[in-house]
Amino acid sequence: MDFHRYLRFLIKYAFPVIILGLLSVYLYAAFFKRELGLVRYDREFTAATLFCLVTLGLNQVYDLAHNRQRLDQAERHLALLAAAAAPAPVEASTYTGDEVYEATRKAIAEARKRVWVTWLRDEGPDQRKATAKHFEACRKWARQGDRSFRRIVLHSERPEMTEFYRTELAEVAQAAQDGYRYQVKLLRGSVHATEVFSVGIYDDVVFFSHRGVQDKAIGVSVRCPELAANMRAYYERLWFLPSACDIGDVFTA
Repeated sequence: MDFHRYLRFLIKYAFPVIILGLLSVYLYAAFFKRELGLVRYDREFTAATLFCLVTLGLNQVYDLAHNRQRLDQAERHLALLAAAAAPAPVEASTYTGDEVYEATRKAIAEARKRVWVTWLRDEGPDQRKATAKHFEACRKWARQGDRSFRRIVLHSERPEMTEFYRTELAEVAQAAQDGYRYQVKLLRGSVHATEVFSVGIYDDVVFFSHRGVQDKAIGVSVRCPELAANMRAYYERLWFLPSACDIGDVFTA
């Protein structure tokens, strides 16, 4: 025990005992001072008692200030814990036309770990500039470091899909050669075009998109870590379906 802790211990526990003793002696002396001849010690007893009372009072003021400081520190820690435990706010936005691909490009640029997308249409991407920029952003993103890019594409025998398959297969082969992760799987089976929304998972942002009336793209984005976690589980189930196979197992470069 260091000197300061010893002194505080002494003030906190020993002084009250001393004060009680002095008060007892003082009262005893005040009652029996004539009989015992202790009148001459009246001032000394009073001064000693007042000194102890003042010292004890100062100690209590110090303890109060110290406890207030510890309480403030505890309140700050509780506030930090409460902020960490609070659920993240959910942000939802809707898009139409080229806005869909502009928003997905922004989500791709902000992603740091994963971009998992689907293309569940039996025709390839259109020739719009915004669409081409989206697919190019996907490829550029996958080439930057340790990242996970996945695409699930509907397998179709239609000629319109041939060029899309060829482009994706070439990128998969380049990724295998250069050591980055750009993976594509083909999902066999029929998917009715009116029932399917393509899904994109960009870290904590989830996109749902579809070709609506007059082949116009519509999309909804939701920024929500909990939803993203659930959608990753959904995506994993699709990815490991027996009917999903690597594009390289179906086509050759």
